[in-house]
Amino acid sequence: MEKKAIIVTVIVGILLTAFFTWTGISLLLGQELNEENNDEKDEVNILISGSTTCFPIIVRCATDYEDENDEYSISVSGGGSSKGISDVLNNLADVGMASRPMKSSESSVSGMTQTAFANDGIALVMSAGNSHFDGNNIPQWYMEDVLKVFSGTYRYWDDVPGCSGSEQIILVGRDSTSGTRASFEEISGLEDDSDYSDIVTGTHPWQTIAELNSNGAVHDSVATDDDAIGYVGLGYIYSTVDSIDLWSESGASGPGFYQATAENVKNGDYAIARKLYLVYKAPLDNDIQDFINWVKGSDGQKIVEDEGFIPL
Repeated sequence: MEKKAIIVTVIVGILLTAFFTWTGISLLLGQELNEENNDEKDEVNILISGSTTCFPIIVRCATDYEDENDEYSISVSGGGSSKGISDVLNNLADVGMASRPMKSSESSVSGMTQTAFANDGIALVMSAGNSHFDGNNIPQWYMEDVLKVFSGTYRYWDDVPGCSGSEQIILVGRDSTSGTRASFEEISGLEDDSDYSDIVTGTHPWQTIAELNSNGAVHDSVATDDDAIGYVGLGYIYSTVDSIDLWSESGASGPGFYQATAENVKNGDYAIARKLYLVYKAPLDNDIQDFINWVKGSDGQKIVEDEGFIPL
């Protein structure tokens, strides 16, 4: 009997051991599965597209935010302001980047919302040390001069105040989806100029304009062609180009010619200035709203400044 009792006790012990072992394994496996499910549940994917002006700021913001928040995966692509807004309208992106305000046809769509995250200026640029600058001095132009250059009234460089040379002016601009172009045309008054309209539609008798798809492309084209002039956001003024000083009648520091700098834009002195926007459909998921709030907060605004733009 004692042997049978011992055998029974051993068997019960084995069964209990197996039970607790499998129970423990099941609990561990269940915990791992729950953790995996929670990871999948917590993953946040954000698609952002649009303005090439905004692109370098938002890419850096996305990278830093992902580093701080492991569950986030933020994809950022360019294509121009109009594409960014269109992608949001058509539910192809969560957030659009725009270097112009929304048009009435865009903002009238239910839920469409824009929020400014930076300030910027649009600089007129020529190649650095350009031979057309009289006495190697940077030209100082009135807005009337900008209109005459881009409408074809000034055909050769020696027609332009502060410049010299018999070469024809080469105009470099942005494509039709560009917010930089839209802002430049609106602020300068070119959007209502019939001669400029003929240039961009290819019907002008002798002047044309290159329509490039990014600020960087405009910069590179102008930097390598002494006869060219173009326009870019402040974040794209590098040592290979010089920017033209513009007259401001209503500058905060008084009437005068002002250089395209962050300080002059912030002070309200530079004539061609604008805001940069993030566009989305409201109401937003809290996760996306948290990212936008971060961009507008101290960390994001530091990146805005680092990239050569002006914080809010």
